[in-house]
Amino acid sequence: MNITSAVNTVKLDKFYAIAERKVEYRIKLSADAKAIFHSSEKDFNAFVDIPNKKIIIATNPVTEKRVDFLKGDREYIVEVYHVYQHAKLRITDVQTRETAEISAEHDGQGGVGKGALQTGFGVGMQWDYYCFGLSGGTSMQVKRVTVYALKKGEIANVWRFDYAARGLLSGKRFSFSLDAAGNKPIGW
Repeated sequence: MNITSAVNTVKLDKFYAIAERKVEYRIKLSADAKAIFHSSEKDFNAFVDIPNKKIIIATNPVTEKRVDFLKGDREYIVEVYHVYQHAKLRITDVQTRETAEISAEHDGQGGVGKGALQTGFGVGMQWDYYCFGLSGGTSMQVKRVTVYALKKGEIANVWRFDYAARGLLSGKRFSFSLDAAGNKPIGW
């Protein structure tokens, strides 16, 4: 799937109510691209900013990290984790295997109404439709989207969507057992 406009984002048509989950994107970004990965309620927003060489979680204040290995026209695996009140964004360069990540914890207001101590920020809920796209730049090619349940020692239900130039090739549900360390099978 090739995204060439920052006007709208793509929203998966599957709803996930999983407290411990990960969505993994295999993408290729243009040199001027700023990709966004957000929740359907927009209470979680993460960015991969190629021209500024940053990964960002839009918290208040912003959580960001400089990532010097980011370059346009390279393939990356972007992983967005949600484990209850914890969110993490990890990016891996497919060619060099270099990795960078940032994380944030949900920060509530500390009260209600006039008793609120701060504005706080959310990092998403335990349910979601996954949304992704461009917030700026020329193109974002999405080759695969995979959603994982992360609960260790249980069966993980996975939806994998593989894309080609003409659109969705396959959307299949897979089940497998995680190993003792909670890892997925080799080749996934």
